[in-house]
This record gives sequence, C-alpha cells and structure tokens, in this order.
Amino acid sequence: MRQALSRLALSLSLALIACASGFYTRHTPSGVACVDMPVIPAGTRIERAYHRLHPVRSEPREETEAQRLESLRKAACEAGADAVIEAVNEDSMTDGGAIVISSGTAVIWTAPAPAK
Repeated sequence: MRQALSRLALSLSLALIACASGFYTRHTPSGVACVDMPVIPAGTRIERAYHRLHPVRSEPREETEAQRLESLRKAACEAGADAVIEAVNEDSMTDGGAIVISSGTAVIWTAPAPAK
C-alpha cells in the first residue's frame, strides 16, 4: 500500500511538472510563444480581426503584476488563444482579505496583423 501511494505521488508530481513546463514551450495558433502572448489592456484599439473564445483570469494566489500576467497567459494558452484583450486588474474580496485579479478575454486572430 505504501509503495502504491509513493508511486501515485511520484506520478502526480511528474504530471504537474509536465503541465507547468508545457506553458514555456507551447505556442499560440499564430506561432507566438505562449510566454510572449500579447496582453492588450482594456480601452486599447485593436487593429486586427479576432474571434472571442471566452473570459480568462489569473489565479487568486498571484501577488505581483508579473505573476498575474503569466497566470493570465497560461489560462489563455490553455484555451488555445493568440492573445488576451480587454485586460484589467480587479480588486476582489476573499476570506483572507482583499486581492487583485487580472482578467480579460482570450481571442484568436482571424486576420493577419496589419502592415506597419
């Protein structure tokens, strides 16, 4: 029994490591690395056609802006998105007190980027 639990714990640990490291090697449908996925703030004009997938948000445990942005990109990458648009920081209350959560909308581009 103890050996079976040890194997289960090891398998779960390896699965978690594989999921976490996958984000750093995955790419968006348009070919951009997920870690470099655009996060476009709310109110910014988007010069490119897109299709909305669904809302995404950062994990509540993320404390810094950088952690929230990475968490937002991870959620969007899992959704198969090219970018996050309408990104905002929101104050939220939990049992532990006030926290900040980043949220936005995961999208895929339906047209190439405009020429500059």
